[in-house]
Amino acid sequence: MKTNKAIAFFKIFLILLVAAWFALFSASAGVLVKSEVLTEDQLVAKLGCTYFTGFGFTRKEHILSDFGPIGKAVCPRFIEFD
Repeated sequence: MKTNKAIAFFKIFLILLVAAWFALFSASAGVLVKSEVLTEDQLVAKLGCTYFTGFGFTRKEHILSDFGPIGKAVCPRFIEFD
């Protein structure tokens, strides 16, 4: 009985995972996977953001700033590519 419930749960999880991947693939959107501060041999600290899209992984870099219109303090969780 437990194995039937586990198999049903796995099927539902797999269907939701494929639906989420297809949504990212068709919408040209990305979900944040990793963010890190890049300061190696640079005068200005940068924020490196890695996103998962339907096509693979994409990396964007932003100027690290706690305030102001130029930089970003944190990576956006979702991003849409033009």
